[in-house]
Amino acid sequence: YGPGTGRLWMRGVSCSGTESTLSSCSQDTSNCNGNNVGVSCLKGQVNISLTYSSEVEMSGYARLLINDTSYQVLCGVDDLILAMQNAKVICKELGYRNGTVTGNVDIDHGKQHVAYNLGCHGNESTILDCNYTPTIRYLCDLHEIYCSNSIIRLVNGAQSPGYWSGRVEVFYNEEWGTVCDDYFGLEEAQVICRELGFFKVEAINTSAAYGQGRGRIWLNGLGCTGNEQSVFNCTHRPLGDTYGCGHNEDVGIACSNVPVRLVNGPKSKSFHAGRVEIYINGQWGTVCDDYWDYSDA
Repeated sequence: YGPGTGRLWMRGVSCSGTESTLSSCSQDTSNCNGNNVGVSCLKGQVNISLTYSSEVEMSGYARLLINDTSYQVLCGVDDLILAMQNAKVICKELGYRNGTVTGNVDIDHGKQHVAYNLGCHGNESTILDCNYTPTIRYLCDLHEIYCSNSIIRLVNGAQSPGYWSGRVEVFYNEEWGTVCDDYFGLEEAQVICRELGFFKVEAINTSAAYGQGRGRIWLNGLGCTGNEQSVFNCTHRPLGDTYGCGHNEDVGIACSNVPVRLVNGPKSKSFHAGRVEIYINGQWGTVCDDYWDYSDA
């Protein structure tokens, strides 16, 4: 932020982080060999945005506008479980119903970035209610976040970065209800997974594999081509028509994305290279080059 003028009052400052004033921290009397320090505080008026958006969904990496003056990118965290919780809060603050992490990008090697090491539980209404610890990074790995206003959810299954399974439920007329498994196949599952921000159907489970739902069965005789933007755009019997179907036929699915990143390579607006790594079972790992070709890339 430029050099200051006048006296240099403090040097060698060392705080634990719990002090109420800066003067309560320890310091030494050695000569100051560095520059005047500056900080960025995540308080006051903070607006959050993602880099790409449309009317029904939003995706990209998160940026913070601090006090209407400057943007700071929100560097990602290494724990993708925590990243999923952060994404939920970020999307909620942006006015969206759902949020998930769909991938990783990195920007500006060699440039300083403020990393807030955000730690949300997922139920906060704003990121200002989450735990955070600001640090300086020269390599900033960004999580690509996908927000949507989807009125669909998966219940009684499992959720982790890049994976979600459970009983399919849709929200209509202020009430959650289930989907019958009659005529339900890959095309129907593809539409639902894509609506939830996932690209691959891992499994289709019929006969209430994730337990029987309660209340209404909203969708019965569902018929999709696989290209619809919403499951409600598919053909189906009248909403709430349960002809030939009970909760013992509630359908469930599993959707997945394998989080992928490129490491230790150059990146610009039009180019990205690096070692391929994927995230499975809570751990990043590499990909062998045997039989690898342009089709795999």
